[in-house]
Amino acid sequence: MEAFAQFNSDLDKASLAQLERGKRLQSILNQPQYSPVPLADQVIVLYAGTNGYCDHVPLDSIMSWEDDLILYMKAHYPELRRRIMEEADLNKDDETLLVEAIEAFTSSWKSKY
Repeated sequence: MEAFAQFNSDLDKASLAQLERGKRLQSILNQPQYSPVPLADQVIVLYAGTNGYCDHVPLDSIMSWEDDLILYMKAHYPELRRRIMEEADLNKDDETLLVEAIEAFTSSWKSKY
């Protein structure tokens, strides 16, 4: 879609938003060499990214947002992170808790910037 966008500047708002989200997800998927991200952190960050919680974050701040989200989850929701690691699944209750956690983080992170 990004290649298509180069030839047509009249993309609708939804397509432009999808391209912007894709850029953020691409940044999220990059992992430091020799330092793989734990499964629970990948699940949390990818869930947040695919559900639009980082759409407001400037592209050059995505790594900072990701690091801050992981630190927030480690400090405030360690049990949820543990369950994600152990069960390798996200049941409905955990997903509800994850949404609450991400929304709480997002509102506090937005106020910092």
